[in-house]
Amino acid sequence: MSSEILSNAISRRSLLKTLGMLSGAVATASAIPMVSSKAFASDAVRMLSARGTLKLGVLLPDSCFSPSPGASMMNGIDLYLNGLDGRIAGRKVKVVAESIGSGINGAVRGSRKLVEEQGVDIVIGMINSRTTPMVRDIYEKNGAVLIETNIGERIADDRSKSDHIFRNTLDNTAANYALGCWAARNLGRRGMIAGSFYESGFDTIAAFRAGFTASGGTIVDEQISCSPAHAKHISCVVASIGERRPDFVYALYSGHPAVSFIEAYGRKGAHAGVPLIGSGFLTEEHLLVDAGADADGIRSALPWSAALRTAENQEFTERYRARTGQLPNAFALLGYDSARIVSEALTALDGDTGRPSQVIDALRRVKFDSPRGPLTIASATQSVITPLYLREVRTVNGTAINQVIGTLSLPTDVSRIVPGGSNSGWLTPYHTV
Repeated sequence: MSSEILSNAISRRSLLKTLGMLSGAVATASAIPMVSSKAFASDAVRMLSARGTLKLGVLLPDSCFSPSPGASMMNGIDLYLNGLDGRIAGRKVKVVAESIGSGINGAVRGSRKLVEEQGVDIVIGMINSRTTPMVRDIYEKNGAVLIETNIGERIADDRSKSDHIFRNTLDNTAANYALGCWAARNLGRRGMIAGSFYESGFDTIAAFRAGFTASGGTIVDEQISCSPAHAKHISCVVASIGERRPDFVYALYSGHPAVSFIEAYGRKGAHAGVPLIGSGFLTEEHLLVDAGADADGIRSALPWSAALRTAENQEFTERYRARTGQLPNAFALLGYDSARIVSEALTALDGDTGRPSQVIDALRRVKFDSPRGPLTIASATQSVITPLYLREVRTVNGTAINQVIGTLSLPTDVSRIVPGGSNSGWLTPYHTV
């Protein structure tokens, strides 16, 4: 359903809101100059809506990992709104959060509750692009907007495209394609892949492989474990390094399995002779404390680092640490930027959420300096665009950080290079629903 149609249609949800608003407006109608009833109703709805409380919905997945991605995203949202004293364009913001578990049904149930029962106009949801087609109709039929937030673990396909769906992700698939291109040009033409089925699916590995081979590289071996980085798997990886003698190893692990792999890789001595690179989640900031010196020199690609030297990132990290006592992670950043995207769009509309088409157009025009760097939204995909950084773990003043050492070029259309459908054989419980 197009946004233009929705801008002139009143759904069951908006009808309920409209009736409540007009009940007060009618009482003062005698003091207002004579206008047509249709024009009066439309103007009254917009005026009263702009002054009322703005409900901002949030869909939060459950996770057994610490820190929880959902909790971190919520901390980021709260941090940004706190800086606005809890108001956007003069409207008080009420955050309505729904826990959606770890499955598609939870995302559908949570979306219905927020949009149809709570009357929420904009939802920030940590769901993946496989789930989005299942909730798309809910947002289209009710004139609401979903800002899908995740690591970008899967390329969005036509089933998830809609005027009412925006994406604020970490471009994980595209980032690993770009890392593959860089590895072939800078580390050598013979690469090896190590990972586990517990991670973010075939798309990440497929993207790295595609970028690497497109740049003239050859994958000499792939060691994929059925469980996270156990001792036997690590031994197989190290043995293969000795046999295949690759120019580098690309690793796909996250959480504590990442630490286990990094430590074992270093103990076996392979780290000294064969460079280790990987997904950005191989070296998350909170993992580097446990990984120790074994993590030094690992390079990765991600659109952000806590050590990125920009004024916006310094303010973000300092405020986050002061508020939570912790260093922010990438999920906190996604929450922070998502809240600002909403704020920038609605401020341009003076807080008016009465017409979905206007809200959508305002979101498409959003641009600002994020902690990640310049942020814009691509009109064709309605996806956030930011710089992509090449990072290297270095110890600075006794603390291991992901030092930004350069930028990488994102492919213009990674969906043509890495087809989305056949590559997504598994999904991680850590990153998305």
